Amino acid sequence: MSGGDRGQVLEVGSVVAGYRVDALISRGGMGVVYRATNVALGRIYALKVLAPELATDEHFRERFKREIRIAASLHHPNVVEIHYAGEQDGLLFVAMDLIDGGNLTEVIAQSGRLDPERAVSLLEQIAAALDAAHSKGLVHRDVKPANILVRVEHGQEHAYLTDFGLAKRFDAPTALTLPGAVVGTVDYMPPEQITGHPTDARSDIYAVGCVLFQMLTGEVPYRREHSVATLFAHLQDPPPPLEGSVAGSHPTFGPVIAKAMAKDPAERYLSAGDLARDAAAALDGARFSGPPTIVGTGDARP
Repeated sequence: MSGGDRGQVLEVGSVVAGYRVDALISRGGMGVVYRATNVALGRIYALKVLAPELATDEHFRERFKREIRIAASLHHPNVVEIHYAGEQDGLLFVAMDLIDGGNLTEVIAQSGRLDPERAVSLLEQIAAALDAAHSKGLVHRDVKPANILVRVEHGQEHAYLTDFGLAKRFDAPTALTLPGAVVGTVDYMPPEQITGHPTDARSDIYAVGCVLFQMLTGEVPYRREHSVATLFAHLQDPPPPLEGSVAGSHPTFGPVIAKAMAKDPAERYLSAGDLARDAAAALDGARFSGPPTIVGTGDARP
C-alpha cells in the first residue's frame, strides 16, 4: 500500500487478503473504493479501503469490528452484501458486492427533483433496508444519497443501501475544524448526532427524511454557505416546507417530512417502514393511520 491524499492508494495488480486490485472506482471522505477480483473464486467485488484517520481512531476501530460483523449478517435485497472485512498494514478494508450503476446523488443531479411516485418507490426500498438493519440492532449513522446505489433491474429501479457500520460518530461541532476529520455528511445529520447524544433507529429516520426532501425538491433541506451554519440549522431551524407543484399536488408530503425531521426523536416515526407507509399514503393525499411499528432492537431500539 502506498500513501494517498484521501485514503490509501493501492496499485493495480496488488493483492489484499486474497483480493487482486483491478481498478480505482471512486474516492470519498470514508476512503477509496476499488474493483477487485477474489483470486480464489474468480469473482468481482468492490473493495473499500477506509480512510487512515478512521483506522487510527481506537473508538471507531472497536465499533467497526463489532458492527461490521452485524452488517455482514444482513442478507436483504436492498442491502449491499459484505463478504469480508479485515485489516492490513494498519488499515481497515471491506469487500462487498459490486453494484454496477450510479448512486442517488447522481440520479438527482441528472434528473433534478424526482416524480413523487419514483421518490416513494426508492424510499420504500431504503426503508426496507433500514428496518432489516435496525431489527439486528445496527444503526447506519450516515444515510445519504451517496450511500444509496441505484441500478435498473428488469426495467425497474433497484436501490441498495451501503456502508453499514462504517460511519464515524461525531461528538462535537468543533470536530469539523480538525484536519482530516471524518464526521459524516452534515446535510443529513440528525441533531442528536451533532450534539453527541445517543443515536438509534430514529436518527436514521431523520436522515431519510432529509433524503426524501431532496428527492422531491432536488435540493438538500438546509443549504447554507458553511458546514457549521448547516449544523446549526439542523439544531434550530424547523423542517423546511415543501413548495411549488409538489406541495400543491401532494399537500400531505409536507407533514410526512416534518415528522421524519422532527428535532426531538420522540416526535419522529419509530420505524423507517412507518415513514415509507406514510409517504405512500401521501401520494393519494392521505396519511397512514395504522399503529406505530417498532422493529429496532439493541442500540437501534427507540
